[in-house]
Amino acid sequence: MSKIYSILMAFLVATTMVITAPYADARRTDQEKARQQMKSGQLMPYAEIERNVRKRMRKMEYLGSQFNARNSTYRFKFLNRDRATQKTRVVYVDVDARSGAILSTR
Repeated sequence: MSKIYSILMAFLVATTMVITAPYADARRTDQEKARQQMKSGQLMPYAEIERNVRKRMRKMEYLGSQFNARNSTYRFKFLNRDRATQKTRVVYVDVDARSGAILSTR
């Protein structure tokens, strides 16, 4: 029984690695594009954009961000906890990486 379990687990790990590898490569490529565009002056420095967004969302917990190379935007993710109702929701902030302008908050 444990041999079957070991084989099944090895199969699941291998399958997961094969399925997720292309997504990791795509994300790495977006990060490289962002870095190159920032160095060439096409995009604002990420640290400056992040600082401005976090300052505006300071009452929320910062979860991270992701760059979209197709439209040169960052999506920042925050967790908003309502103390009165004890409800929690995720808030997304889309920012133009060229100007630093907030495009949407939802």
